[in-house]
Amino acid sequence: MKYFFLIFLVSQGCFASNLTVCAEDKRTPTQDMRIGRLKMSDYESACTVTMISKDCAVSAGHCLKYMKNVEFNVPRSRGVVLVAASAQNTYEIDSSSIVSRNGDLGNDWAVMKINANTLTKKFPGEVGGFYPVNFSTPKVGEKISIAGYGRDDRRELNSNGVLQVDQGEIDNIYDEPSETQGPFKIVSYFIDTMPGDSGAALIRVNQKDIIGVHTNGGQCDGAGNFGTLISENKKFAQAIKSCLGAL
Repeated sequence: MKYFFLIFLVSQGCFASNLTVCAEDKRTPTQDMRIGRLKMSDYESACTVTMISKDCAVSAGHCLKYMKNVEFNVPRSRGVVLVAASAQNTYEIDSSSIVSRNGDLGNDWAVMKINANTLTKKFPGEVGGFYPVNFSTPKVGEKISIAGYGRDDRRELNSNGVLQVDQGEIDNIYDEPSETQGPFKIVSYFIDTMPGDSGAALIRVNQKDIIGVHTNGGQCDGAGNFGTLISENKKFAQAIKSCLGAL
């Protein structure tokens, strides 16, 4: 009943809360050309995407409306004002390639192809590399990291909408009691995230591969933050394999 109650809270909009960083913010700035930003405005990033091949990427399904252009190698912000990436690091998303679902917890995901840069004629994965995907179910206790372009209101750090990373262990994997779309398995973890980190890949620290995407902030005294597992969502896995040409 504990998890059913938490899912009920999600449906009532409690996860619109920004209480996804509890106590001290442990996120630290990082650089990774394999991870890109979807921009919402001059003050806030929308979501995060991660390359899984030279031109394929994954993110969250609820980020669909922002899937137009993706920026890599993003500069530090000026206070809270976002600074755009250079033209050489900005790529157009192929809208016709997007396959996504914006469903219950465990069924929020997106897969897309990204076009070559108009100036360099190269794909982002050719320039910055990409992460391999792991289609097997991870174990509770495995250490994962989340690197995304989340909001940061601390003006003096110039880190708003800038790539930051935190890591921790998988806390739980359990069924989501959906009556309409599931059941799907949810992965939970106590890793600091903020709005803008949606879609960031769940990366196993030791293996350096992707096992899912971050989708929802949670409660500091509850079950943590949540993501969609590739291994437990057949359509997500199929979309990835199709994009990679593995089907």
